[in-house]
Amino acid sequence: MAAQRALFRLPPVTLAAVVLLAACATPIAFAAQGLWLIYLVPIALAWLVVRLRTEADASGIVVRQAFGTRRLAWDEVAGLRLRGSAWVRAQLHDCDQVVRPAVRSLRASPPAGWADAMM
Repeated sequence: MAAQRALFRLPPVTLAAVVLLAACATPIAFAAQGLWLIYLVPIALAWLVVRLRTEADASGIVVRQAFGTRRLAWDEVAGLRLRGSAWVRAQLHDCDQVVRPAVRSLRASPPAGWADAMM
């Protein structure tokens, strides 16, 4: 049986909002010399939408943020902090916290069958 893996990322439709922002910035970008730099904002947002993700499998968690990736084994994780609708944080045994991008408390429950696989 293949290993189960959960992938949490921002919805791809979020890129549509980024494209709309770039389209709305076009009149401003051509209003004066140097204002084309305003296009850096939608480019940065598109980078974040594509880059941010959290992967979880039986061996641990891989957290991919804007400029780095961190791998955590399950034995490093003391628990998960759920706060309202904010992103879930992995509480480590050394009292450090790691934000899990794109994992919100409303979607934090594991997929069906994971409880048996983790035992």
